[in-house]
Amino acid sequence: RLLCWELARRETMGVVQVKSEEEWRTIMKASAEKLVVADFYATWCGPCRVVAPKIEELSAHETEVLFVKVDVDQLGSVAQENGITAMPTFIAFRDGNSVGSVRGANVRAVEELVSEHKFVAAKAPEPIDGKTATGGQLLAVLRQAGVDTRGYLEKHELLELASQHGLLL
Repeated sequence: RLLCWELARRETMGVVQVKSEEEWRTIMKASAEKLVVADFYATWCGPCRVVAPKIEELSAHETEVLFVKVDVDQLGSVAQENGITAMPTFIAFRDGNSVGSVRGANVRAVEELVSEHKFVAAKAPEPIDGKTATGGQLLAVLRQAGVDTRGYLEKHELLELASQHGLLL
């Protein structure tokens, strides 16, 4: 069984070879924390062998992304579950869901896929009731919204700031 710390340790070694369905499920859980790019390949696939070193190099530069390799002959169920019909196919995952893919040995397109999806926009905060909110709650909502709160100490100041940014009910 692959433990999270083992996965984290292996991440620093470049592209991770997925060895089991259980490991695949663990990696999909990890996609809640960071972008996962899966390279679906076959050992007999010429373009797969040509592109592999370039993807390894990309993984060394894109350290905030987890790159994995799935041998479609060894893990056919995982390949089938992801609709793989050609190799190589690269699929980017966030929260266990595909957010984009590249079919074929197009490294530039994989780079663009990574650039587009590697960072997740912060979720917009839920508006807060200004009549019942504490100063700490207001501060938390403002910070979650990316508002600079330096210099605002009083509750009435935080309420005004929250109002200006449309964060009050």
